[in-house]
Amino acid sequence: MTQFPTLIDQVAAAVLAPAQVTENPHHRAILNVFVEIQDLDTGSSPSSPAPSFPASVPLSS
Repeated sequence: MTQFPTLIDQVAAAVLAPAQVTENPHHRAILNVFVEIQDLDTGSSPSSPAPSFPASVPLSS
């Protein structure tokens, strides 16, 4: 009589199991900057406030 789970079931579960995905901190930083730029482009409130400049100070040289 066969008992479950059999060895083949354990091997199949180990092989077919999804791999653990670890988050790369550099990728997270890139995504955070991307979202912040999108927020600034769309005019919605960003997750962290952008620095404000007085109107008399030119932003570009």
